[in-house]
Amino acid sequence: MVSICILMNKKTPHMPKRSVLMITFNFPPFAMPGAVRTGALAKHWAEQGWDVHIISVKDNRSAGLHKAIRHKNIYAQFIDFDSDNSESIDANLPDSKGKDTEPSGIKTPRTSTLPASALRRFLWALSAIPDRFYPKCSNRVVEQAIKVVREINPDFIYSSAPPNSAHIAAAKVKDATGLPWICEQRDLWIDNPYNHTNLINRMLSNRIGKATLQKANAFICVTDHAAKMTRKAFSAPVALAYNGFDPQEFKIDQNAQKPYDSERLTIIHAGIVYAERRDPSALFAAIALLSPEEAAQIRVIFFHDEFTYASQLAEKYGIMDSVEFRGFAPREEILALERAVDILLLCRWNDPRDDGIIPGKVFEYIGARRTILAIGSEGGEASDIIRKGNFGYISNNPKHIVEQLRLWLEAKKQAGGRLPDLPKEPTQDYKRDKQFIKLDHYIDDILGNTNTE
Repeated sequence: MVSICILMNKKTPHMPKRSVLMITFNFPPFAMPGAVRTGALAKHWAEQGWDVHIISVKDNRSAGLHKAIRHKNIYAQFIDFDSDNSESIDANLPDSKGKDTEPSGIKTPRTSTLPASALRRFLWALSAIPDRFYPKCSNRVVEQAIKVVREINPDFIYSSAPPNSAHIAAAKVKDATGLPWICEQRDLWIDNPYNHTNLINRMLSNRIGKATLQKANAFICVTDHAAKMTRKAFSAPVALAYNGFDPQEFKIDQNAQKPYDSERLTIIHAGIVYAERRDPSALFAAIALLSPEEAAQIRVIFFHDEFTYASQLAEKYGIMDSVEFRGFAPREEILALERAVDILLLCRWNDPRDDGIIPGKVFEYIGARRTILAIGSEGGEASDIIRKGNFGYISNNPKHIVEQLRLWLEAKKQAGGRLPDLPKEPTQDYKRDKQFIKLDHYIDDILGNTNTE
């Protein structure tokens, strides 16, 4: 085990020092775009003086999107997804010349030129219950995790998923070691509305999920709905801790921010468009209602278009001149772009099943302090947060959205090419450190307030 280099050491008062084994299959620098929480949480714990041991997966398909997390209290090991080699890979460490060993470029997943057929989805689902990491990677993660437990004897196991194979691995490590296991559900495993596999696969996944999760000593959820569902399903205690945002990531200062495009109202969707779920149709229909001169002043940018779903919709509405599609980009680039553009687009599924889901981008958008345009479902927890903080505009009616676009176009001209930032004060309740401190106290209650130093 080799430590990763130092940054800082800010401790939360009165919190005991802990040693934790975190199992997650999304950890920087090998993490998908939305998987920010695991690295942020590990860094937070390290800054409290905790020893944080990570067992994760080196998956080159997600390499290059996040920077490696470096701290003297973080010990990260990665099991190679693309190799049967059982050796773990210390992918975060400097090489022999003192230079950082980073992933070589971004691997943008290949997307089909056609929407995913029912047969294609069925065949994929058959090979991935609960996900593509099981059992190839999860079994090797268990082996490595047990070795780590024998070396360091951590206070507890902490798993974060999806992918849910991380929970399977954590449950097996608990069985083998007797350590308490805290299970963080960034998304629900059982009855997740975004599980679009066939009924047989969902039933099998739910059965595996119930058998696995009932072994957890406690749960962390990131939405109130998920917390309520988990309390109904299991007897273990459950706590809520939102994802939140880190103000330091945005580097907001007193200097005027230059407009990204002073001539066009620029809107970005910084997440992934889920085909037939998080649908940009309402915005596209609104742009189609504009005059050609007005539409020429609109620029919408998407990063990663699943199965070319959004581009086909743009063609359907005849607005391709107003829309750009790009591949995955490094997180730093996305954050800088969120600060520079005018509007941040939040696509939600126009279905009541989406009302209990808060996309992680909600908090990132709040941290960027740029106006949010939320389309899809107009209700639920995400909409409540946006309304409460006056963080943006919510509608799924193209006729209403087109009038709001015109208001923004005029406001942009009056403001000299860039809409003003949102006020700072309403954003403060959603800072990540506040959420993580609540989580720390919950863990302290679960484990007992005994200082292990």
